[in-house]
Amino acid sequence: MPSLILNLKKIKGVNPLETCLKHNLRKISAELGGYSGIDATRTNLNKILIGGNNIPSLNLQFAKILSSYKRKIRPDAVRLMEAVFSPSIDFEGDFDELFRDSVEWIGRYLRVPIISAVIHNDEKFPHLHILMVPYQDGRLSAKTVYGPRGQLHQTINAFFKDVGCKYGLYNPRADRNLSYKQRAEGASYIADVLTRFPELITERRMELERAFKINPLLFMDALGIHPLESGREEL
Repeated sequence: MPSLILNLKKIKGVNPLETCLKHNLRKISAELGGYSGIDATRTNLNKILIGGNNIPSLNLQFAKILSSYKRKIRPDAVRLMEAVFSPSIDFEGDFDELFRDSVEWIGRYLRVPIISAVIHNDEKFPHLHILMVPYQDGRLSAKTVYGPRGQLHQTINAFFKDVGCKYGLYNPRADRNLSYKQRAEGASYIADVLTRFPELITERRMELERAFKINPLLFMDALGIHPLESGREEL
């Protein structure tokens, strides 16, 4: 059964939007080709759902939203949020329809301004990036939008209830209590997929690192690597 990973990220910095836009809109020439996982011959297949590709214009829109917040914004404040929707490789539905529904849903559910929404079709598997400003009810507050940790899980669950089920997608993060058989089958499946598609290690590096952090020693032992006292690994 196909699944989908929904990652919600807080992005800090005085001007975080331009860096994100340059990546999402493929304005960084060094990222095109090589080991980045981006196939430059397919970049023309990417689709912009919201915002266009004029970065200066989007920066002005971003600045206008921030200027409407009357209080002084701290240098370490979260000025931008990003949602990334990544269906699994066995999803056979209509990606465009799924992603358009996802954009509509998150704008309605979080009630925040969306600056940009881009579908990437130039990597191994299609995925969607949405850049948003955590501005809600006259307040610039990611904490208000995201809420406590439990509320974040509620947001993700709401997506699968409202949108994911329509496309036969399930939330893999909901399956925390797996039987021994399910864990064994899942481990075998992961090994098979990484053998067939080793580029996933690069494309999904951040997601993999989150999983490794649960118990990195297990993965180190499996790969035969050991941390040095300095904290670096000798490969």
